[in-house]
Amino acid sequence: MIGEITKNMKEKILNIVRNFHDYLTKPQQKYILEMLSGCFATRSLNLTAISGYLNEKCGIKHTLKNGEI
Repeated sequence: MIGEITKNMKEKILNIVRNFHDYLTKPQQKYILEMLSGCFATRSLNLTAISGYLNEKCGIKHTLKNGEI
């Protein structure tokens, strides 16, 4: 049931992100989708927790470095 809720939430976020396709590049859309999904799933804004949820292939140190704006 939790997986189903997460899937539904991810689909809704994807629809919202797609509405901004004129303003965002594909990598930006993917970043927003993954970050928002991670925030909702972990109930946290902590990048370490979000990267753990996303099962990033690179190390957490590199995930945090790439997430800086």
